[in-house]
Amino acid sequence: MFERGVTEVPKEILDIDEIDEILRRTIEIRIKRHEKLVKVKFRTRRYLYTIKLSPEEFEEIYPRLRELGIKIVEF
Repeated sequence: MFERGVTEVPKEILDIDEIDEILRRTIEIRIKRHEKLVKVKFRTRRYLYTIKLSPEEFEEIYPRLRELGIKIVEF
């Protein structure tokens, strides 16, 4: 198993279709808006998953994220 205090590198999601499977295990969603992209981080019990989306792609999935009732933190 893993040693305490040792963290793994976040796993980057490259295919937006993978989000559906990850959302079932997500505890918290963090959103970081930049000028040309939006970073979305999905925290599960075991891993942190990240995906970089265009603002247009993000606006398509954002309403779906809000409906899930998962804690969303924007910064």
